[in-house]
Amino acid sequence: DHGRDVERRAESWLRALGAPDGLVADVMLAARFHDEGKREDVIQEELSYQLGEDGTLARIGVDGDALAKSTLPRRLWPRARRLAGVPDGYRHEAASAEAVDGMISAGSITPRDPQLLRHLVLTHHGMFRSVGPAITDATVRISAYQDATRAEWTRRPDEFAELVDRYGPYTLSLAESIVRLADWHESGELA
Repeated sequence: DHGRDVERRAESWLRALGAPDGLVADVMLAARFHDEGKREDVIQEELSYQLGEDGTLARIGVDGDALAKSTLPRRLWPRARRLAGVPDGYRHEAASAEAVDGMISAGSITPRDPQLLRHLVLTHHGMFRSVGPAITDATVRISAYQDATRAEWTRRPDEFAELVDRYGPYTLSLAESIVRLADWHESGELA
């Protein structure tokens, strides 16, 4: 439900600002699907760790629903990431963007501006304004948006420049901020 909550929050803010309908629609899609990359097996494994009474980390059983947040204190997140095999620099935003690309290709979503939608998903934690971190050594599947040998990674500077030209730096930054702040707001409501 987190994605739907973020979507509703983003829509309410954009409507209050008087944003154009097309922009609102694409920001709403980005808000709804911003965390799809958390469904990746490696992230689900990371999120499944919990702190045992003896201070060790152990995986909990997951009953089919994808986990969205870790139950661990933030200070233990790096240990859970290492135990799960998450490579240094791995970002769920990149996997989310790949998932969105798949939805667009399958015709299950039809954004007005696919480049904008992808950009907003990639930047919802402030990364990927242009290229994101490249991962060169991994034992798990990594997103094309983090693989410097793939077109998806190498195209990012040009896509970012095109979006700045199309929307202007302020509108683009505002759209990014709306998705990011709506995510923070709704995540805070869960705490």
